[in-house]
Order: sequence, then structure tokens, then C-alpha cells
Amino acid sequence: MTVLVDECQWPFRGRLWCHLVSDASFDELHAFARKLGKPRVAFQGDHYDLHETERSNAIEVGAIPIDGRDLVRRLVASGLRRGPALSRRGLTGVAHLPAPEISTDRLRLRQWTDADRLPYQAMCADQTVMTFLGGPTGSGSANQAIDKRAVGLAIRGVGKWAVERTDTCEFVGTVGFGFALFEAPFTPAVELGWRLARSQWGNGFATEAARGAIEYGFAVLGLNEIVAFTSDLNDASRAVMDRLGMRHDASADFAHPGRADDDPHRLQVLYRLAVANGQPQ
Repeated sequence: MTVLVDECQWPFRGRLWCHLVSDASFDELHAFARKLGKPRVAFQGDHYDLHETERSNAIEVGAIPIDGRDLVRRLVASGLRRGPALSRRGLTGVAHLPAPEISTDRLRLRQWTDADRLPYQAMCADQTVMTFLGGPTGSGSANQAIDKRAVGLAIRGVGKWAVERTDTCEFVGTVGFGFALFEAPFTPAVELGWRLARSQWGNGFATEAARGAIEYGFAVLGLNEIVAFTSDLNDASRAVMDRLGMRHDASADFAHPGRADDDPHRLQVLYRLAVANGQPQ
């Protein structure tokens, strides 16, 4: 057993937190975290955060308590340390790291590459594509989004994938998970989202890619629920949510705090998909 835990000394949301790591392999760490009921989505790149009660449980099932400085030294020596420098370098910093991939009948959900930058920028500048997503954005914002998503996939194993067609290798768009942390009755939550280039509309790609992401979310990330939301006027995305088996929770519809009061798309509808008896419900 080489799973280590340091002292709880980091304050957050009224609790003190510590770090759970392995100096042998991430597979060992993920398996140990599952014993504690920590979903894979809680992985922080090279550790899991635990509060005081979780720390006690971890020690009971075999984690070795250790000083925080010694924990970092052990992690660095093992080659499993993934510090903030990687995140700051974006795609360049994580290009050498493996990232999860998903294959469906016609699509490949994969890590981002520099070749995706121009088609992604074009998609984000398309008024029609961005109607319900806050409007078009410039190339700088698009590039920052790619870097952020690449880091999430490589370091945490969760985020929004680049999507390409398997027959032509054309860039289709992006599908995957984000974290809804704004103030709303249903947050914090893991949100499923998608954005496709207009030339790829009408092929059922959004539903196909999102279904692959859902399977990954429940089977690999250990999620208990996935949500999706969009403008109440976005009939196309609502139809995708229906095809995915998501259920509209009208009681949780909300005014998006990130949208202006006069934004016609401020009212958002919430859809849910949860796991019951091992199956999405």
C-alpha cells in the first residue's frame, strides 16, 4: 500500500482539507478513492481532496498519514506530481500526457491539437452557432478555451473533448463536461454541453457524441447525476436532451446569473439524468 494522506490544514467552505495521493500509480489512487466513495470526477490532477471525516476513513482502510512536505517529496520522486506549471502552459504543457478518448459509431472524442484552433475559432465566431451561447467570441477567447479544455482532459481526465468524424477526420465541434458552480438550487453539478460547427448539423452528431460522454461519465467518472441546461427557446438542444433520455425538471428552471436581465436567453431550462440501480434514469 502506497496511498498517502497529509494533515487537514487547508480551509474551504467551512472545513479543513487534506490531500490523498499515491506514489505508485494513479490507478491505485483511483481505486482507493472509490473505496471512500469519491467519484473519479473529484480527481485534482495528482490527488484527491479529503475533509476531516474522509481522512479518518482513509486511514482506517489503509492510507498512510504523512507530513505534507514529505507527501510532496514522495509525489515528486514518483514522477506523478502535476503542478500548476502544466496548467499555465495550456495545451503545450500537457500535449505529452495521455488523455481519455471515446469512440462512437461515427465519431471520435479526443484530446485537442493545434490543428483544431482555426476550425474552433471559426465555429465560435459563427453567429448562428453562438445564438444561445452568449454570442460570437474572438480568436483569443477561443484559444484560451482550447487550452483550458486540453488541461482538464490530460490532468483530470474530465472536460470537453474535441470531436472529429472517423470517416473524414473533419472537426465536428466539442462535447463534454463542465462544472456548474454558480448560485442555483441544483448547483454544484456536473453539466453536459455540446457545440457543433454549422456544417455538421443535421447528422445526429450531437446526440451520438453526448451519449458517448454520458456513458463515460457514469462508468468511468462515477457520476450519480448529469445535468444539462439551455435557453427555453433552444428547441434543437432540448430535442437532443430528450433523445438522450434526460428529463426536464421544470421546478429547477432558472435565470442564468451570467446573463443580463434583458438577455432573451436568460431563462434556462434544466434537464437531469441520474443513475438508479446501475442504469441511467
